[in-house]
Amino acid sequence: MQSDANRIVAYDLMTAPSTVGLKIAARLTHMRQSFASMTNDLVASQLLTAGVLDAATIVGPMRGRYHAFSNRLWSICRHYNGPAATQMAQIEHDKFEGGCQPAVMIDIALTVYNLTVS
Repeated sequence: MQSDANRIVAYDLMTAPSTVGLKIAARLTHMRQSFASMTNDLVASQLLTAGVLDAATIVGPMRGRYHAFSNRLWSICRHYNGPAATQMAQIEHDKFEGGCQPAVMIDIALTVYNLTVS
């Protein structure tokens, strides 16, 4: 078993700026590329969502709720697909149903993410 002093030294070495800087520098190029592609994908889905909201004449602060719903679906679609994504999208739909119009959420899910919720 390590003493407290040994654990503190090991932690300090692991979190030293020079060590952390090298770890970050090694991953930085990939992180920038993935950030750019992820951001472009998110912006595209937000623009499509805005189009659905414009067509449904949703204006003002209520748009934020629909964008929050859309962002949750975007996150789900990044990590899951098929029946798992559909099931999770349905859960999100049910969660947001009290504050949003179900027909608009169904349209967002289908138009933007190709998910069928009811």
